[in-house]
Amino acid sequence: MITNDYIPFSSQILEVIRHTDIEYTFRMAYEGQVKPGQFFEVSIPKYGEAPISVSGIGEDTVDLTIRRVGKVTGEVFERYVGDTLLLRGPYGNGFRMEDYAGKDIVVMAGGTGLSPVRGVVDYFFRHPEQRGHMTLIAGFKTPHDILFREDLKRWQENMDVILTVDCAEEDTACHVGLVTQFIPQIRLQDGKNTVAIVVGPPAMMRFSVQGLLGIGIPEENIWISQEMARCSTIPREKPWWIKEGTAMDMNTKALKKNAFRVTKERGLTASRVRVPGGHLEARYLGKIQQIAETYGNGTVHITSRQGFEIPGIPFEKVPEVNAALQSLIDGLEINQDRKGEGYPASGTRNITACIGNRVCPYACYDTTALAQRIEKAVFPNDLHFKIALTGCPNDCAKVRMHDFGIMGMTKPRLEPDRCVSCGACVKACRQKSVEALTPVNFRPQRDAKKCIGCGECVLACPNAAWTRSEEKYYRLTILGRTGKKNPRLGEDFIKWADADSIIKIIQNTYDYVKAYIDPNAPGGKEHIGYIVDRTGFEEFKRWALRDVHLPEMAEVLTPVYWKGVKY
Repeated sequence: MITNDYIPFSSQILEVIRHTDIEYTFRMAYEGQVKPGQFFEVSIPKYGEAPISVSGIGEDTVDLTIRRVGKVTGEVFERYVGDTLLLRGPYGNGFRMEDYAGKDIVVMAGGTGLSPVRGVVDYFFRHPEQRGHMTLIAGFKTPHDILFREDLKRWQENMDVILTVDCAEEDTACHVGLVTQFIPQIRLQDGKNTVAIVVGPPAMMRFSVQGLLGIGIPEENIWISQEMARCSTIPREKPWWIKEGTAMDMNTKALKKNAFRVTKERGLTASRVRVPGGHLEARYLGKIQQIAETYGNGTVHITSRQGFEIPGIPFEKVPEVNAALQSLIDGLEINQDRKGEGYPASGTRNITACIGNRVCPYACYDTTALAQRIEKAVFPNDLHFKIALTGCPNDCAKVRMHDFGIMGMTKPRLEPDRCVSCGACVKACRQKSVEALTPVNFRPQRDAKKCIGCGECVLACPNAAWTRSEEKYYRLTILGRTGKKNPRLGEDFIKWADADSIIKIIQNTYDYVKAYIDPNAPGGKEHIGYIVDRTGFEEFKRWALRDVHLPEMAEVLTPVYWKGVKY
């Protein structure tokens, strides 16, 4: 039976400790495992819920320090000793004391950021033999906002405590200034043997980490945590700055690169499963179901790009989900750097395709096979590319909304001896296509310049006089896009192209984007179309057609202009 860790339970308020007018600590009854740095979701029916840091751990109790800032917390402040609150959790990986044992420790906390690290500081206060020298720098806005006053006095007995406020109207016993001003006062003996924990508002963490790096503490030894117990290790060779809104021991940039989504639910992510060409064996559906029920919330979303998204996965379960995905990755032959670690990139989106000529009589080629071939050629890659394939000009896959749209074409061949002059092909071309056929001496004549290679004549002929060409041809459309600035449909670039040339053009475009992408683009991603708008189409074409050998009948359209809506 699958247990649900997200069902709230009732907890009694045992004590209420007032710190300031708007910050109280509620000591709650709780029997269970919990670590400093974790948090609970506190809820009141009809009012909602709020994530609250664990600020203290006792025997069958847990402390939750709450600031009165909204509807839910305001209602919590109306509760008294003996009343109950609904809790669910604890969530998050929390702080592991063994990560800091035997080392010098620096803790920098801003405002209520002291709450999630209070347990860490208190643990090493009570166990000084397990660490080296310890420094706490705690900053608050004013003397009236200081939390845990008795603890701060007590901790001074065996560690350096620097208490500071941003401003003070009257004489105060603490320092005045930002926490970063006191980093030079840290008694640093060996930076490599020093670990630092930084907790507080984003700006405070950003400049604190810069200061700690400046005095010689390596970035891999610095741990940061947003308020509400969102703690995060900074791994080597990864950006030290974790974006605002990240949660619980998770680098969101690495998370997204690993093909997991940052969701609106704190501490939960969603796995995005690649299915190149939108085609897979039915046996893999059972594996997706198993992952969804074991690690997610039991649901699966079929994405607009023909993949699967498994929501409701706790951050701490990501490694297990990656391991569970391995059979899918192997079965669909997805390129992978290291087995068991999931998808190595997500920038290049899943390659989509219509069902193709394995099933559809209108399709001119096997879309799934070509999609899988392109996947092998371009994935993994972090650049933002969208590629779609459709079997014929009906364009069921909406390829003109993608960076590269690959539309099937056929060069129909007529066997005059089989033609019975019924006119079915001429009628079909007139009614369903572009009227490229006209009757001449009771035989259909094809206008090669007008023909779009749809194959309607082949389907309409009752005597199989028209057949599709053995060679596979494609119309390549480029640089369609959606978005807020200038959504537009892709335009024709090449008609009667071959598959090898198209793959080479796509690979060349990766090189082009690497050369011209805006280094300041948000998230390091920029739609190819905006880059072409900036460099000009001719420069793009020069890169795209490098070492490309098109069929003799191919037509390259140049220059290409796009329209679309501009906001």
